[in-house]
Amino acid sequence: MRYIFAGIREEALVSSSNFFKLDTIYTVKDSKVHIYAKKNKLNFFLINKKNKLEIFKKIKRNRCKVIFSAGFPYIFPKEILRNFKIKINSHPSMLPKNKGLSPIREVYFSDQKKIGVSLHIMSSKVDSGKIIYQDFILKKKLPLNLIYQLVFKYLEPLVITKGIQRILK
Repeated sequence: MRYIFAGIREEALVSSSNFFKLDTIYTVKDSKVHIYAKKNKLNFFLINKKNKLEIFKKIKRNRCKVIFSAGFPYIFPKEILRNFKIKINSHPSMLPKNKGLSPIREVYFSDQKKIGVSLHIMSSKVDSGKIIYQDFILKKKLPLNLIYQLVFKYLEPLVITKGIQRILK
């Protein structure tokens, strides 16, 4: 099954590509995904505030059945999501808690003990769709930079792998 990847997290792109055939990447300039796509000569488009509506039209016209998001900086309109059979987002928190842009920092500076990743179905409400799979690490007294590394290099790829396996069964 062909899919669109929308986002900035390279490890999420690589993990999701183990299950679906990559069609197109939508990312932001100089992100890890942008650099990876250029290096590996992958089909990609850069999105920004000025071309967002044009890019959304392009995504809507795409014939892929799957869209996968990880760190995509814009909210997909409902009419785009309706075009996909499978619409997955990887979010770095234990949803339904800590929705939005900076969940790791939010959890780190709170009294919460778990920092996690949730794989969920995208819906019209941001970070609110049905949870497919989630897992966590204990924050303990780890430095913030190490937590980012653990979450994005190890935990997120694990959650993506287990979650997509669950969907495809």
